[in-house]
Amino acid sequence: MARSFSGGTTNTEHLFGSGQQFLAGATAFTIHAWIRRIGTLTAYGTIVDTKNAANDYQAGLDFANPTTADIIRGGFQDSLSSLYVAEGATALTSGQWYSACCVFGGTNVQLYLDNTADGSPVSASGLTVKTISSPNIYIGRNVPGSNAAFPGDVAEISVWDAALNSSERAALARGVRASKIRPGNLQRYWRIDGLESPEPDDITHTTIALTGSPTPSQANHAPVTLFTPKQIIVSAETMGAFNPSWAIGSNHLIGDGFVY
Repeated sequence: MARSFSGGTTNTEHLFGSGQQFLAGATAFTIHAWIRRIGTLTAYGTIVDTKNAANDYQAGLDFANPTTADIIRGGFQDSLSSLYVAEGATALTSGQWYSACCVFGGTNVQLYLDNTADGSPVSASGLTVKTISSPNIYIGRNVPGSNAAFPGDVAEISVWDAALNSSERAALARGVRASKIRPGNLQRYWRIDGLESPEPDDITHTTIALTGSPTPSQANHAPVTLFTPKQIIVSAETMGAFNPSWAIGSNHLIGDGFVY
């Protein structure tokens, strides 16, 4: 089950990882989350960020309502404290799940919704993600600023220290779990599939605590499968033991957990 945040600037519920950060010193990254907007995005706000109490930004995937309503944004601060943040161009449809990515490949910051480029890339050639002091991880809302809580559902947050390619982003958008995609570069993975607090990270096994109010409720989870689909050829004779209607002498493809 995903976490459902109520949104708005007066609500303070969020997941909080004190003293934690991700991507410090990285020269490439991908930040991914499944998100579903329910309310209206009324201000800048956080899906997942690393910042500190002084609002010193490291990297993150956020949402915004600047000139175009209900869009995503994301990026990072470099070692010289310059910001490189891209903004999307697609207004999120209320009630619809999206696979949202912020990707930095060493040249540009680019956002993706369901593996389709969203908005224009921001040039950031040859830069390195800043290492910040006294860092914290925020999911759902960033408390140091006046930002809002995300008005909807969040699940399956993952962070890689590499830029995922189109095939890998497409797999995420199809619902393949992050743990099955380039696991050697996967730095953080919060499934957020319940109301557990502290919320475990499947990669580092550290936890982030739920804090603030009101408490997020449960929502139906994002369309993510529990396994990686594989193709297996099985003979009709073998399948006949389970289903006599299968014709003898032909093969059938099993994939995605179903028999075709």
